[in-house]
This record gives sequence, C-alpha cells and structure tokens, in this order.
Amino acid sequence: MMSREEAERRDHRTIGAQQKLFMFSQLSPGSAFFLPHGTRIYNKLIQYIRSKYHEEARHGSCFATHMLGNDCFARDTKKS
Repeated sequence: MMSREEAERRDHRTIGAQQKLFMFSQLSPGSAFFLPHGTRIYNKLIQYIRSKYHEEARHGSCFATHMLGNDCFARDTKKS
C-alpha cells in the first residue's frame, strides 16, 4: 500500500503543472487546460489511439466538448 506522502509525490495534477503540461482554472474546475507541450503529448496519444481504433476495431471515434461559461472568455484588464 502506498503512503500518503508517496501518493502526493506522484499526483499527476502536481507533476503535470510542474512540467507545464496543463493548468487548472476556477473558470472550469476539474477541466485541464493543456499548455503547448501538453497539447503535443495529448495529440500524439489521440493519434495513437485513433490508429488502434482503425487497426483493431475498424470504427471511428467520438468527441465531446467542454462547456464553459462566458467568464472563460472575459479578459482581465487589471493584469498586464
């Protein structure tokens, strides 16, 4: 069984933020916003998964978008 400290050290949310793969925002809690390097990794994974779909199952994939409020698109003019 993994200790609590070990689990916290291996937390994907912390590691991903440290490696600048993704970030989280209060505008959409629980949804990751992929940063450039994270997007490259994500796209490679999707490309691989799609190739396996077509290779093994011979069917297409589905996609669901995230629903975000208008606050996500508002620009904070107080920050530079």
